[in-house]
Amino acid sequence: MKTLASRLFLGTILSSVLLSAEAGRSSAAPTHHPRHVTSSHHATSGTPAKPRSRRTSMMAANEESVGVHGSRSTRNSGGGMMRVETAPYAVQSVGRQYIEMRSPTSTGLDVVQNLPSVSIAMPDTSGIKGGALYMRGFTDADTALLLDGAPASLAAYLQQNVDAENIESVTMTPGSSPIDAPASNATAGTLDERTLTPGKKAGGSMDFSYGTNNMSREFVRLESGEIGNSGIRSYISVSNTHSRQWMGAGTNRRTHVDVGLFKEFTNGSTVKFFGSWNNSMFTIDAYPDAQTFYNYKHTGQGYNRTNVWDRNSTSAGNYWQGNIDSWNQFFVTTQAHIIINKRLTFDLSPYFATGFGWDGSTAGTPASTGATYFYGNGQKADPSTPLSTYWAQHWSPQVGLVAKLGYDIDRHNHLSFGYWYENNAVDYFFPTMATQPGGIEEPLIDVLGP
Repeated sequence: MKTLASRLFLGTILSSVLLSAEAGRSSAAPTHHPRHVTSSHHATSGTPAKPRSRRTSMMAANEESVGVHGSRSTRNSGGGMMRVETAPYAVQSVGRQYIEMRSPTSTGLDVVQNLPSVSIAMPDTSGIKGGALYMRGFTDADTALLLDGAPASLAAYLQQNVDAENIESVTMTPGSSPIDAPASNATAGTLDERTLTPGKKAGGSMDFSYGTNNMSREFVRLESGEIGNSGIRSYISVSNTHSRQWMGAGTNRRTHVDVGLFKEFTNGSTVKFFGSWNNSMFTIDAYPDAQTFYNYKHTGQGYNRTNVWDRNSTSAGNYWQGNIDSWNQFFVTTQAHIIINKRLTFDLSPYFATGFGWDGSTAGTPASTGATYFYGNGQKADPSTPLSTYWAQHWSPQVGLVAKLGYDIDRHNHLSFGYWYENNAVDYFFPTMATQPGGIEEPLIDVLGP
């Protein structure tokens, strides 16, 4: 024990001696200043100046924090023509940025006319008369046309459902369609329009257009923003369009109203509502035969409707007010996306559409038809009276819903079960009218036979 204690005592003394020697050696060494450092204080007598380190961009005087954030939100690249797509099939789409650069008179067809495998035909530049779609050799009758997931009318009537300013995106899937699309005529593919989601900030927008053929258009949209803390936001828009025929006589007009509502819940569930009303009246174009087109090409003589009413003229049946399309269209759809848990979701999309109106066309004269016609008061119509026949439709509802239950098996596989129900009916008739001076149409009762 004494030997161990003696060794510990000697070790302590030697450590103290070594530490003292090192301290003395340090105090005796001269102080060297870095050559690139300049002191801003003068040294007092007997006290060496302390060097100061220069601050650089990599040296902070105080504590700093650096945050790096990433976002997986989809951007509209290429001016809205190169959207990020993740669907397991061919998708061609345009986004909001591109749609905003187009003319306000554009329709859902106009904005996709530059996409591959699609050909669009437009009968007028005012966007009132709709158009036609051709894709991979098929027409729009073989294409599934959707608006917010609900079936829409033929391409000729797409402009009746929504204004271009309220379209958020248009997606084309040539040759295929989503399995949950409520359509049975998707041989050519699918065209799916998505309406604008109301913004969180209150405001509005407007635009005005004027062009050839006395075309004028006005559009106004008001947005409520988020209403209190309810998570509900909405908008309403009104537009009015007027133009005259690009060839011949006749005027065209269109009045349209869109309403949108959006509700967002804290768990991510959403409900989106869209409704529209469209009223239009336009002149139905006359299509030329080979001879009339030849005359137009070589002499400039037009082949469209005339504003001259003369019952003794061969062109009496071409009077523009006897060839009118008048239509009222209502369209309503709701998309409810309900998140049950992290893997299970439920989607419900009810929709309703209806319309009423009529299309007029030339029907010759009583003499040419071989029938006898009487007015409502019993008076017999003159055999040379110009006639117009109409395809008229009453209130004809189209009601349906799409229900879907989805389950995420993993990040790559999704399982869904769905059901689609639809009920529609069309009530129409074919009245015959006598065309009077000034375009007045008077209904007739026909009796077969000379």
